[in-house]
Amino acid sequence: MEASVIILTKNGGEILGACLEMVFRQAEAGDYEAIVIDSGSDDPTLEIIRRYPVRLVQIKPEEFSHSRTRNLGVQLSKGSHIVFLTQDAVPTSTTWLKNLILPLKRSPDIAGAYSRQIPQNNCYPSEARDVCAGSGLTPKIKSVNFNDAGQVEYFNRHLWKFIAFSNISASYRRILLEKYPFNEELAASEDQEWSLRLIKAGYAVYYEPASCVYHSHNESWGKLYARHRLFGRSFNKFVPDRRRATFNYFLKVTAYEMFRDYIFLWGYAQGRLKKMLWFFKIPLYRAVKNFAFYQGFKHGA
Repeated sequence: MEASVIILTKNGGEILGACLEMVFRQAEAGDYEAIVIDSGSDDPTLEIIRRYPVRLVQIKPEEFSHSRTRNLGVQLSKGSHIVFLTQDAVPTSTTWLKNLILPLKRSPDIAGAYSRQIPQNNCYPSEARDVCAGSGLTPKIKSVNFNDAGQVEYFNRHLWKFIAFSNISASYRRILLEKYPFNEELAASEDQEWSLRLIKAGYAVYYEPASCVYHSHNESWGKLYARHRLFGRSFNKFVPDRRRATFNYFLKVTAYEMFRDYIFLWGYAQGRLKKMLWFFKIPLYRAVKNFAFYQGFKHGA
């Protein structure tokens, strides 16, 4: 089998239906299966899933973790390429899957590839800018020759950009996921830790903008804080760069991102009232998000 598309769900709702609708409209992707692992939905999610020819696996909520449940998905699957897609990511075209696995088919040195993301139409401006900032229009291949001191120095200096990788929509070479499973000690950011390990093992990771999904979050302040503190705690376990554990870095990055947000807001396609509200919300959004990451990264578990 060419590929296994694995989706983790809990109360995915109608956006999961839109996601599955596009999964089953894929063309030129070869033979593929879809596996949905649900961890205790108590809304219409299960009814939505049963509208589609997926393999549904149900686990208890307490059994879920981002890394362990994805490793379970690999064990349950049959495809030579493993594709992870989140329940709130909707492929933008019928060639999303074909283009996502194509880099792996072209070169045995590429361990994994990830898709471009486009924010949803109603996305908060600051969130939309973050999504767009990591979603360029040209492909990128990221690898390092560790016998070259210059490349190693460049890699260490730009580590965060090298390990950028996202299970929002990503493909993996099955044989490598079996050899290098996700780190089950991590509560989040398992995709970027995996990317770091595989680059260090001599492989490359690939950004493929021709594979594209709609994806963004509009979170409450509490959820925004909790999610980014969790990210910080997870990165603390595997990123050696400690600059982000300093209060001065928090202040610096918050000021810079606020400045970039205001420029982005000027041309963002939203009504005048919403723009006016976000003019005042931007400082709070950036402070909450960056302070949460700073706290998590500084203190760890």
